[in-house]
Amino acid sequence: MRVRVSSATTRRRSEIDDDDIEAHGPLTWQRVVLALISYALFLTDIPRSGYGFHVLPFPQVSTNMYSIFGPYNYRIAKISRDATSSTIVGQDDLGPLTSAAVWSYKFDTTSIGMRAILHRLAPHAWDACFAYAINCPTPSLDLPQVFSMLDTLVDVMARTTAPMMFMVEHHYVDHLQHILVPGVFKERQWRVVQGHVFNLTNSLTNESICHAPTSFTFCYLPWSNFQAFGPGLTSVGHVANHIRAHAESYLLSANQTLVVLVIESTVDDNHDAGGVIDTATKDFDVVTIFRVQTCDSRACHTDILDDYRYEGSMLSTNAPTYYRTLRLLRFVGQVYNSLRLVALFVGCFVVVRHNPSFAASSGLAKLLSTLKLGLRVPCQMVVYGSWFPVLLFVVSHTIDCTMVYSFSNDKWKSILGQMNMSLVDVLWILSCHMRNVWVLSLISKIVLHATHSTESLVHFGIPGVRGYVLAITSCLSVFFNIRLVSLRSTQLVDVALVPPSLHLGLLRTAHGLPYQMSNSGLWLDTKNLFFAGLVVLVILRLRFNHPIFVRAVVPHAVIVYANPLLFSTSWFGAVLDPHTSVTLDGSSRVASVRTMTKSRHAVHVLMNMAWMTDPCLFVHLLWQNPMVYTYEEPDSIVQFDHPLPPKQMQLWKADDSTSYVLVRKQPLLDLPWRRRIHIE
Repeated sequence: MRVRVSSATTRRRSEIDDDDIEAHGPLTWQRVVLALISYALFLTDIPRSGYGFHVLPFPQVSTNMYSIFGPYNYRIAKISRDATSSTIVGQDDLGPLTSAAVWSYKFDTTSIGMRAILHRLAPHAWDACFAYAINCPTPSLDLPQVFSMLDTLVDVMARTTAPMMFMVEHHYVDHLQHILVPGVFKERQWRVVQGHVFNLTNSLTNESICHAPTSFTFCYLPWSNFQAFGPGLTSVGHVANHIRAHAESYLLSANQTLVVLVIESTVDDNHDAGGVIDTATKDFDVVTIFRVQTCDSRACHTDILDDYRYEGSMLSTNAPTYYRTLRLLRFVGQVYNSLRLVALFVGCFVVVRHNPSFAASSGLAKLLSTLKLGLRVPCQMVVYGSWFPVLLFVVSHTIDCTMVYSFSNDKWKSILGQMNMSLVDVLWILSCHMRNVWVLSLISKIVLHATHSTESLVHFGIPGVRGYVLAITSCLSVFFNIRLVSLRSTQLVDVALVPPSLHLGLLRTAHGLPYQMSNSGLWLDTKNLFFAGLVVLVILRLRFNHPIFVRAVVPHAVIVYANPLLFSTSWFGAVLDPHTSVTLDGSSRVASVRTMTKSRHAVHVLMNMAWMTDPCLFVHLLWQNPMVYTYEEPDSIVQFDHPLPPKQMQLWKADDSTSYVLVRKQPLLDLPWRRRIHIE
């Protein structure tokens, strides 16, 4: 390799002006709109979704325990039958009632206790549709049918003089993602169900149901007193006292009796797996059925049946203790992203400012040209390119994803299946659930790093995920977590009758069995992203015949000075763009330095601007202080800058070493900016 001193007559081969970049790096209005929207979402991620949970927006019941849903108390139906005419009339909290919803006795979680009792003691007492053996013919029940069902249920329990306890396992299908797995992996819950019939004919002299010889588990738990959840939530105080007051509201004649069937159902301690923050949601409900009968010497006839329910959900979590850590991680990540975007446009402005054609232009014209130049860099490169912020956001998502999904699932909960979600709730759910896009980005980088050597990247280009595929897959995964009322299933799997024990009930509430875990957090992300990615893959391949991965040939500077994983999201190929990647075969590899089209060089200039304005890579350059080599072609007296030293250059070119001459070498950062971005 010869070395010579540059003369004054040499010229630079690599210089192309901004008009060439504009001509060979087209900027469509679709790309501008998508880039502006992406950057807007990119920069407002923290304002939209927050750092984490500093203070939970729920009433705090005790240490690390919150009321996430309710508590609520409401009447399903109060049905009266006239003994003479057998006319049946009904009412609920809103007024007269002509029918009752099937939902209340088949799908609602408050119906599980009733169905569990009948499943064990009288399997054929109710219609088979309530056991999911067949579909119910209509979505509503007429009042005589409801009257008969409730009367039968009280009769079945009245045959036993002592309280009864059941261990219940049941399906819980409520969201779209619940049906994406085989039946053996369906979401399940385990409950403790207790039932007992109290004779309250002389209610004024009877003790509270919590003072009975064998009282219910909820009497010793925080939700026994709804006022402990905070003032103004409900008018109910102690549930046991409210049941007693309800009984005292009945004015009985001398030949009438009043009994109440109390069914308590409490979900076992069920922790969410898949994240660092510990979360466990405990649903609870108490169903009371008041029955007034008129008795004579021969028989008793039921006059009134009143189905009144209490329900709520408790959340146990240590989320607030991680707030400072999450705030630091997300703040640093957001600041880094903002600096990264600002640095890109500052670099573009420097290019425009030193362009002679803009010497006499106004400041507004220079800013507009800067914006247009910056938007030619694909926004997915800016958003998902850097390792550092992606890793920060993945770590923070791993910490609090269980809490985020518990919080969002609460937004879907409702009374009797009637969902009521605000626009703010929808936007928050979208913002927080799409944090799994960082997980996708990290996975794409790991796969690229593990499956491709540096040599293959040099020879065949960098295979990156097609533009916007990550964001679309993440967005689609959100919809797999929406709630569909039509999917609801609380079908019983197993009901075991066990001796009633207060200690057993309290133990199951505080400590679940090892396998009683909910696959939330990263496990939920894995499932949703897999199916969302499968949908995207099928659409792109079958409908548009587009590959997911698009190869991009990058400048040697990316391989030598920077990190190729910056291009794990491909430079080329928006979602529906045709296959535009460029690959290198043997002949093009040999000529890659000496003959380069303006179109390809314009893209390489933009690529250099993209990685050179990355803060981490800039710090890396400051630390390493790498050298750049200036070569000259003797025949044309054209110079070019290249990151490879002479020996490696000769191996790469596989050409006669006399076809180029080393002019000088110098630190990369000593080059002017406009020359630096033209390195090949």
